[in-house]
Amino acid sequence: MATPHDSLFHRIFADTANAAALLRLVLPQKLVLAIDWSTLIALPCRITDEKLRDHFPDFVFAARLRDYDLWVIFVPEHKSVDDPGTVLQWLRYALNFWLNWTTEHPGKGLPPIIPVLFYHGCKPWRRPTTLRDHFDRNGLAAVRANDPDLAAVIEANGVSLTSSVLDLALRDEQWLRSVELPDLARLTLLCLHFVWYQEPAEAIATLDRWRDLIAAVHRGPAGQAGYAGVESYLLDYTELDAIQLRDVVQRATGTGDVLMSTAERLRKEGKAEGKAEGKAEGKAEGLALGEFQGRIATVLRLLQRRFGELPESTVQRVRSASLADLELWTDRVLDSPTLDGVFNAG
Repeated sequence: MATPHDSLFHRIFADTANAAALLRLVLPQKLVLAIDWSTLIALPCRITDEKLRDHFPDFVFAARLRDYDLWVIFVPEHKSVDDPGTVLQWLRYALNFWLNWTTEHPGKGLPPIIPVLFYHGCKPWRRPTTLRDHFDRNGLAAVRANDPDLAAVIEANGVSLTSSVLDLALRDEQWLRSVELPDLARLTLLCLHFVWYQEPAEAIATLDRWRDLIAAVHRGPAGQAGYAGVESYLLDYTELDAIQLRDVVQRATGTGDVLMSTAERLRKEGKAEGKAEGKAEGKAEGLALGEFQGRIATVLRLLQRRFGELPESTVQRVRSASLADLELWTDRVLDSPTLDGVFNAG
C-alpha cells in the first residue's frame, strides 16, 4: 500500500524535468555530462515476476548518450528506512526488465541499467549499495585482506550492480537550498527530509523559513497544483492541520484557501490510489483509465523526441492502440532507426 512518502515522491518526480534534476544530482559527473537530458523519458514499469507484482519500481527512465547510439536505463528507488534487501530488489527488477527485453528484441544486446537510490531517513544509509557489499558480509572482505589477487579474480567474475546514492542524512538544509533543482523538486526534498518528523511548532517555523521557496513554487509552472501536492503530503504525514498550513501559505503568497481545497482533493486522490477508475474502451486490460492514457502520452512524447513532428495518422494510430501495442512500441522506439520501423519491425 502506498505511503504518503510514496505518493509525494511519485507525484513530483513523475515529471521528467524534476526526475532529470534529481538524477543529475546523484549520478557520476562524467555520466551526467554524457547524457542528452532532452531525451529522458519514462518507461512503463512492467513486472512479469509474480513475486514482484506487489512491489513495483518507483520509476523506470531511459535517456540517450549525446555522442553514441546508446540508451541507458535508470531505476530510481526512494527509501525512508534503510532496507538490507535493496540491491537484491534492484537485481530482480533488472533481470525482469532484461528478460522482457530479450523477448521483444531478439538478437540484440542489453541496455545498461543503473540503479539510483534516494534515501531520506534520519540516520545515514548503512546497508549494502552493491552486490560486492553483500559478498563482503559473507566472507569476501577477509579474502581481500589476505589475498587481494584472489579477491580480484572473484570480483572480476562476479556482478557489481553498483548503485548511485543520494543520502540526505549526510546533507544539510543549506546544501539542498544551494544545489541546482527546480523549485518544486527542492521543496519536495526538503519536506521529505526535514518536516515530516518535526513537532508542529518546529514544522511551522521551518516552513516559514522557506517562504521564498513556497512563493516561487506558487509562481512556477505547476503553480497551485504543485504546492497543493506538497500540502496534501504534509496533511497526511505531519501533525499540522489545514488551518496552520493555510496560514503558512498566506504568509508566503498572500493566499491559501484555493490551495488548501486543491490539497484536500489531491489527498483524497492519493488515498484512492491503486483503485481502478475505468477502462479505455476495454483496451486497457485492467489498467485504470488515467494510467492507460498516460501510456499513450508517453509513447507520443517518445516518438516526437526521437523522430520530430508526427503525422496525424501516427497520432491517431497510437491513440487507438491496445496496451500490448503501446508496450511493444515503447521498447522499439529506443533502437528503431525510422518511425516506420517502430510500427512495422521486420
